[in-house]
Amino acid sequence: MLDDIPEEVIKLYKTIQNAGFEIYFVGGCVRNIILKKPVKDWDLTTNATPEEILKLFPDGFYDNQFGTVGIPVILGKNEETTPESNHGQAMITQKQVTEITTFRREHGYADRRHPKKYPGEKQSKKIFCGATLL
Repeated sequence: MLDDIPEEVIKLYKTIQNAGFEIYFVGGCVRNIILKKPVKDWDLTTNATPEEILKLFPDGFYDNQFGTVGIPVILGKNEETTPESNHGQAMITQKQVTEITTFRREHGYADRRHPKKYPGEKQSKKIFCGATLL
């Protein structure tokens, strides 16, 4: 399964982990890895606050009430090419934002998907609701 996670996303994970924080893959990326489907985006959750995450990733951005920090990443993979082009390898890259959200308690769901309240206090992973963990 770890082979399915891009190197740049693993680097984000390890940076947070090496700084002494807990971190987990969550949501659709976990589901898709288990189902062996392509992953469209990468979401993680941590006990680090947005401010602590931004200290580790100065190019990140945080402008929401959910405790989510966006980290720009460039994902790439080598693809085989024809012998006539570039000696058999080409790098295909894609710009993407990986979202890292602080553990939180959610409540007040009106539609079973979107909570109305996001208390800002730091929470334990035991009460992070609706997460699929990897």
